[in-house]
Amino acid sequence: MTVDMVPLMGMVVGLGLAVTGVVTGGVSDLARDIRDALNADIAGEGGSGSSGNAGQDEGSNGLVQLDFDDFTNGDDGWITIADEHDDPLLDGMLGPFFDQSGNPVVLNTYSFDPDTGYAMIEFDLTTIGNWEAADHMRMFVNGVMIDATRLAGGSSTTVGGDDSEDTLVSYNFIERESVSRAVSEERLDIANAYYEAEVGDSNYEATRSNVNTQTTYTVQVVVANPSESLQFGVGRIGDDPYGGEAWAIDNVGSYGSDILPVEFSGG
Repeated sequence: MTVDMVPLMGMVVGLGLAVTGVVTGGVSDLARDIRDALNADIAGEGGSGSSGNAGQDEGSNGLVQLDFDDFTNGDDGWITIADEHDDPLLDGMLGPFFDQSGNPVVLNTYSFDPDTGYAMIEFDLTTIGNWEAADHMRMFVNGVMIDATRLAGGSSTTVGGDDSEDTLVSYNFIERESVSRAVSEERLDIANAYYEAEVGDSNYEATRSNVNTQTTYTVQVVVANPSESLQFGVGRIGDDPYGGEAWAIDNVGSYGSDILPVEFSGG
């Protein structure tokens, strides 16, 4: 019996080692899967949307990206009340627009979870020409003007709004650059054709407009306790007699957050 137990115990030990190896490999695989899932949740690796596709990209400031549009696939989903025009440098944007009515001329509607603490709409704004004191960009939420800001030479000065603590707007200057003479002349030709066809007023002389500069800003609009459906709009008001000045928007993202996502110091 003693002689028989030696190989029997060896077989039992060998079987135990084999089972341990299999179980250990499975546990290791499961541990890696759990680790990767947790890291993805922490880092927000759910992916981000582009050109109108929704995503779930959460950053360290608590922002979750819900939608992003760079207009590479057109402006589907946007309402554009004013006419878009050509520009030699601003392809792939929404715009440019010559409109100076002060009304929202580009609008989009975003959906949010009813428990969202803060909604943020962030986008790049590019202006053409040297804007004067009377030229203001306007932001609208659900049809209400929440902000009017004078933009000039890379600066921004708030000149109106709804004075609500529930809405905050910030303009962050990115760059101001000169463009070539050929681009300026092409812009003037486009503007002249528009004003000759649409305005027909000799006071509008696009050739007198300074269109050899363009300035880009990042704009952030934050709304506290948004409704499930939020309509966002942008427009410009001015009394500019020089018709070449215009504006366009790009890289528009909507975000949700439980905390105030950015610090504001005023427009």
